[in-house]
Order: sequence, then structure tokens, then C-alpha cells
Amino acid sequence: MWHGDAALPAAAAVAEAQPAEQARYLHRAEGLYPRPVPPARAAEMASRFRSLGRLIGKALKDGRALDLPLALPLCAWLTGRATFSAAADVALIDASLSRSLAVIVDLGARFAAAPRGAAGASARAAAEAEAEALCLNWTLPGYPWYELRPGGAAAAVAAGDAAAYAAAVAEHLLVRGVAAQLRDVERGVAEVLGAGALRVFAPRELQAMLGGGGGGGGAAEHWRTGAIAGAVVCRHGYTAESSQVAALVEVLSELDAAQRRAFLSFVTGSPRLPLGGFAALQPRLTVVRKDTPRPDEHLPSCSTCQVYLKLPAYTCKAVLRAKLLQAINEGREHFALD
Repeated sequence: MWHGDAALPAAAAVAEAQPAEQARYLHRAEGLYPRPVPPARAAEMASRFRSLGRLIGKALKDGRALDLPLALPLCAWLTGRATFSAAADVALIDASLSRSLAVIVDLGARFAAAPRGAAGASARAAAEAEAEALCLNWTLPGYPWYELRPGGAAAAVAAGDAAAYAAAVAEHLLVRGVAAQLRDVERGVAEVLGAGALRVFAPRELQAMLGGGGGGGGAAEHWRTGAIAGAVVCRHGYTAESSQVAALVEVLSELDAAQRRAFLSFVTGSPRLPLGGFAALQPRLTVVRKDTPRPDEHLPSCSTCQVYLKLPAYTCKAVLRAKLLQAINEGREHFALD
């Protein structure tokens, strides 16, 4: 579904004959953005993107954060502010490709700036040689079956065409090649929220609403000791003054990004905090005492549906940290009625 994943087969007939792709994860710093797809996959992808739109609409309607980092141009499309189509905008979905396009644009500018006649002949020849060395044709990078002009797979990109090529790549990658997919997401959202419901938001607002308070389990300010301590509810043997609760707050504030996501998955079922951090969790994070003999030998457990953390009365912060990390890293796939 997403740009940056492994390339689909070049020929539509081959693509249609391929078995289902093996499930895999895709991580992109820029966020997720639809990919152009061969005609043979159009119906399949339409269904997927429409379902994605329904998921987005349902999550927003229910006030749920998704672990779904969408690229800014996709959020801009959904909010009616789809203005990204220039070569420089490619950086919003693919920073590496954007740097390559910048080199190509510079090549075209140097060719265009060369004086006419004999005075600029050497500069133009050097630019043409550089363009030839790039071995570019008029297809979309990463999608050799997608021609940017008729017969593009067999047509080389000359130095004089470099700027036009870069502009065509941006236009097709950001808009023309994915317009159907973007409309399908929009239709799916409209089925739940109604047409145009997201136009009241700015693109970055929508990004934050869907992804929660930033990556790595939430924005940094949500993981400060004061923010955590002010949001935690203590019951059944613990109070805010309990040494174990104070140690827990300190340990949570010291977790790195991966550990934060693991803790949230363990306790809430989602690796991200909602907007507003711990204070916005529904139900609230509740810490209760887990009465066991020899507490330092036992792991904490949780009731994810109620966001209950069942914490033994550990004797020190070091033990609490070690047992908590063991639980969230090794026990998050375990289910028990305790």
C-alpha cells in the first residue's frame, strides 16, 4: 500500500499472477504515503484504502489514537489542503529521493545557464555527460512499470530535460499516481464522519490526532515526573506517597522511546499516548498493590482493559526497574487472569 515498500512486479500480468505478498512492517521517518500501483492491483488497493479511511474515521469519532504515522501530504489531502506537488515537496514523503531530485534539478539549471554558442559548449557537454551517467529514463523512480510519458521506459532523460523530469516525478508521486488511493481513503472517512468532516483541521493537527502525542510513546513533556505523578491513580494498598509509586514514576520518566512504547503496549494495549498524555487516558492509569510473598521475586502484571498496573511492593527502585522492564519486554504477549 505504501511508498517505500518493496517494488511491485513491472508488468501488470505478472503482478496479477503473484501470490499474496508476505506480511511485513514498513517504517518511514517521513510517515506513510500511498504508492502508485499497477492496474491489475487497483481493485484490491481500492478496498484496502477505503478500509483505512473507515479506520481513521472510527478512531477520530471514538477519540482513539492510532499507531499510524501518516505523512503530512496525506493529512493535507484529507483536510482539503493538498498543495504539495513540487520537487521540493517530495522530501515530505521520501527524503532520500528528494536529495536525488535536487541533484537532477541542479544539473538542469547548470545546463540551462551555460552560454549559447561555443562559449558554453564545454559546460553543456559536461552536463550532458553527467545526465547520461545517471542512466535515467522517463519512469517513476522505484516503479519501473510507471512511465511518466508514452514510451518513457525507452527514453533517456537529457540534461535539458532534467528540471521537467524532476517536476514530473513529484507530480506523479505526490498526486497523479496516487489520486485514486487518496480518494478511496477520503471516501472511507466520509462513510463514518460525513463528507468534508476533516476540513476543519490543519494537516498537522490531523497528524497529531491520529498518532497521539508524538512518536516514541508520546511527546517528551508527557513523560516528565510531574506529568506522570499528576495523572496516576493509586488504589488498593497504594497512595501517591507510597515509595513504590514514587519509584515507578521516576522509572517511567527515565525510559527511552522503545521502552515507552513497550510499557504503553503492556498496560494500555496501544504503543502511543493519546493527545494530552497520561492525563487523557481513558480509563486512567491506575496502580494497585499486588500482594505476594517475597515481592522482589515477582513481576508486575496488568489489566489492560481497565489500564490497571498491579505492582508488587518492591524494596527498592532498582528492583522495580528490572522487574518492570522484564515484564514489558518479555511478558507483553502473555495473557493470564491474575
